[in-house]
Amino acid sequence: MRKGISFILVLLLVLGIFSFAYGAPKDVTDTKNETAVEVLMALGIIDGYPDGLFKPKNIVTRAEMAKILIAASGYGNVINDAKSSFRDMSGHWADRYVAYAASLGIINGYPDGTFKPNQTVSYAEAATMMVRALGYTDEALVGTWPANYVTKAMVLGLFDNVSTKVGGANRGDIAQMVFELLDKKMGRVSVRDNIFVEYSPEDKMIKRLGAELVDDHPVEPDDNTSSKSYIDLTEYVGQIVDLYKERTGNKKFICVTKVESDVIKGEIDVPNKMLIDKDNKEYKIKSFKDIKIYCNGVERKGVDISEFDDKEVTIAGTLSGVTMTPYSLSGWLRDGIYRVSQSDLYAIEDVLDDEDDEIFDAKVPRDYYDEISDKMKVTGDADELEDIDKDDIVEVYTDDDNEILKLVVSKKTIKGKVTKTTTSPKRIYIDGKAYKVDEALKDFDDYDLGSVIEASLSPDGKLAYFKETDSASAGNYAMVIDTSKGNDDYGIPAKVKLLTKNGEIINFEIDEDADFVSGSNTTALVGITSSGRIALTGAAASAVVPQAIVKYSVNSSKEVTKIILGEYKSWNVAYNSRTNRLGNIELASNAVIFKFNTDDPDKSKIISRNELEDDGSKFPAVYVKKADDNKIVAVSIQSGNVKATDDLYGVVISYGSVLDEDDIVVNEVNMLINGKEKTYLTVDSLSPGIIKNDSFLRIKLTGGKLGDDTEVVRTLGGIIADCGKITDADTDDYVLDIDGHAYEYSDEVTIYVASFNTSGDFDRWKEASQTVLRTGAYAAAYDVYDQDEDELDTTYSIYDTIFVVKKSDLSKVGL
Repeated sequence: MRKGISFILVLLLVLGIFSFAYGAPKDVTDTKNETAVEVLMALGIIDGYPDGLFKPKNIVTRAEMAKILIAASGYGNVINDAKSSFRDMSGHWADRYVAYAASLGIINGYPDGTFKPNQTVSYAEAATMMVRALGYTDEALVGTWPANYVTKAMVLGLFDNVSTKVGGANRGDIAQMVFELLDKKMGRVSVRDNIFVEYSPEDKMIKRLGAELVDDHPVEPDDNTSSKSYIDLTEYVGQIVDLYKERTGNKKFICVTKVESDVIKGEIDVPNKMLIDKDNKEYKIKSFKDIKIYCNGVERKGVDISEFDDKEVTIAGTLSGVTMTPYSLSGWLRDGIYRVSQSDLYAIEDVLDDEDDEIFDAKVPRDYYDEISDKMKVTGDADELEDIDKDDIVEVYTDDDNEILKLVVSKKTIKGKVTKTTTSPKRIYIDGKAYKVDEALKDFDDYDLGSVIEASLSPDGKLAYFKETDSASAGNYAMVIDTSKGNDDYGIPAKVKLLTKNGEIINFEIDEDADFVSGSNTTALVGITSSGRIALTGAAASAVVPQAIVKYSVNSSKEVTKIILGEYKSWNVAYNSRTNRLGNIELASNAVIFKFNTDDPDKSKIISRNELEDDGSKFPAVYVKKADDNKIVAVSIQSGNVKATDDLYGVVISYGSVLDEDDIVVNEVNMLINGKEKTYLTVDSLSPGIIKNDSFLRIKLTGGKLGDDTEVVRTLGGIIADCGKITDADTDDYVLDIDGHAYEYSDEVTIYVASFNTSGDFDRWKEASQTVLRTGAYAAAYDVYDQDEDELDTTYSIYDTIFVVKKSDLSKVGL
């Protein structure tokens, strides 16, 4: 109702008539009709459908309208089995409602003596019936029908939040109109002068449904308890309101009818004592002195007001122009923010199966019946725990007992190029649009201008997590393969051949005006010689050479416009796989490793850390490191520094028989090799017994086929013969505790999880991230590359392949 009569009724029994249910049907959730539908359904005024939906677009009939208004007027329990005089109502389900509505003057029939109960009701007819239900008649209104009734309905606010249109009135709009009707004063029309006279004492439909008005009530957290209120008063805490409560019985609060406080909502700027609302209107806060602070629905003394800076709050007080003198501030302070992992999904699954009570480092509240309590709300882009998916961003809000009050979920993602950054205030511009940064989940300094990133947004629209998706974009690292001169006389440009960060070798043309940047110096990248040749010039001639690491920018014509030489060195160094260091410098987690092929530069490629030789011998390398964290982000080495091995390792995901090019039946195996699907034929002599979906194989290729020395490596380098229980997982330091013993694994680890078909039978292994390394799961780890290192006479194994499975599925997967 105007200025927000807000009903959210739960489990309420009014006058012993109506049974109240909580929550609106999902097809009106988060729509303008949600509150209205929830209230009317709770009051028994309007019903949903057996499938649990409300179907707000369905058109209301005249018979349905009669029943709705009889229920809203408080007569739903007292109507008898009277029959109407309309000749088309005999045997109709709504006959008694129509009869009672006709006796009250709410409805009229047609001149031919019919009522036409199944005919749809228009907006004008609906407004007429509602205004008559309050006690108005034709004589009390100015003008002729329908303008007289429609005008009165508009004055009463019945059309607020309703977009009238030609045709029948739909269920959503009717619910909204009746919702506004409940708080309007009822009366009768004086026979003597045809003036509408309000009943004394005051009569309203909401009162008829079992409520009395409480004026100027200051809402405190204690009011928002099940012993005092049927409704959630969280949003009104700290405000002065008029509200209804039961007249008898428990005398609990039923609904808020009016907010007497001046209230402003928006993002608060504490240092400058400003609040900016959703329309970007600015309000000046006079003072925070002696203000009451309500945090997560309860009053908290000693909370520093600065903790709410840059957050959404509600301030109640006295407003003069744009200056607010506040007496309360209410807001939410989150206790954590998470990017949902597979482990989190397992934890949610355990909670739903009543096997656990903790997710996101907080407790899930349960009621007397050990069901998940309505105290915990799931909002944002999800309505319940089941709706939360991997990689969603979830904010967690708890009470003083660390029980979850609210989970706010964001599924929003964006993809674009980083075009600008600012430090104060901290902003990252993606495709020209500014985004605030939520740095709780991700270090947002680890990117470059020009990088194309895929980002997850927090519920309030801040960048909460990102990853680069286009490694060849401007600002990324590349290794120089070769350069070639051009000819000015013939219009042939100079070129630079680069191995990009995503493994592509691209021969870029160089723009004649391209820049070369080294440190703080910017010079020309190319120049024209006296003979007309276009070639690298100056500092670029000695720096942009094969195996050098550079950054580059290109224009829309794919011409290089800038090459940047980072702070880098060339030196002899040994690689330590256990500490992940080149010399004494650590490799960054996203470091790119270029392997330069001295015999055939065009066969240069990107390699993984597992391929770096770690036997203690030193080799020449060129590297670039970031000054802020002193980690290597790019390095180039030569062919001789890479392990020579013909072995491959992978798991079987399917197998069968096919016809080869000579129409001969041969065996075919599909495998996951380092996370990528590969298909191989097998030699005739290979034992078919080793090819099963649970096989973990060391592969030897003979003529591109699986050789006869391919073997199962189930126990090769394994921690134990059988799976052990994960007792702890430190995914930051790559340490896995199995049955209480700690084992290190490579940051280039390949992890597999078991997949099952709809019948529950084992189907195949699937690659997963290390988020599946959760406490309580079972795992077997393998050091297939035998990456051991002697240090102080101690041998360490660095495990690079891990299989993860639930305990109940161990026997199904052969572990």
